[in-house]
Amino acid sequence: AATMLGLVYLTQTLGANATSAEIAELQVSLEKGARKVTSQTALIETLVDPKGRAVADGPGDVVITDLHNFAMPLVRYQNGDRATAMNGDPCACGRGLPLLRSVDGRILDMIVTPDGRSVPGEFFVHLMLGRTAIKRYQFVQVATDALEVRIMSHDALPGSECDLITAQIAKVTGPLMRILIKRVDAIEEPASGKRRVTVSLESFRAKGALS
Repeated sequence: AATMLGLVYLTQTLGANATSAEIAELQVSLEKGARKVTSQTALIETLVDPKGRAVADGPGDVVITDLHNFAMPLVRYQNGDRATAMNGDPCACGRGLPLLRSVDGRILDMIVTPDGRSVPGEFFVHLMLGRTAIKRYQFVQVATDALEVRIMSHDALPGSECDLITAQIAKVTGPLMRILIKRVDAIEEPASGKRRVTVSLESFRAKGALS
């Protein structure tokens, strides 16, 4: 299913509107530097916690209610994205549509650097694109300053490949994060069966890598 992060990427790249797989009427369009939401067809909220309390400022979990799906309505559907609303700032176009300041990544897959910055899971997906020698992978933050890269591969990766992966991660996480590349025979999956590319430190501590 398409995420809002993907939608924003498409609008920035193609300069056109994009829509969601789950809610076809939802569109996020990039125009004059603003990310407009078609509130005539879908209501977007950003939340601060599982109790559903609204975020006054800063990123929150995205919740969507579609307004035109009479066959299977989705009410306050949590699609797995995080975003920051642009409260109180009208769009320059004058149409009065709500704006998103930014789309900040996916829930539960944020890697937090030792200096407090958040790295979305999508970064690691793009990092591993084209690496055909790798069958599966998972990035697990096992400590505030340690990121474990679990890799399944037919053969051991060349040292140069490991060095390149480490260097590319370090550019984003900074020099204080230790990058630990570990070759494994299997990567366990949670009970839901959904593969997790990244596991946050909070999830690792609370429930382990299968949370």
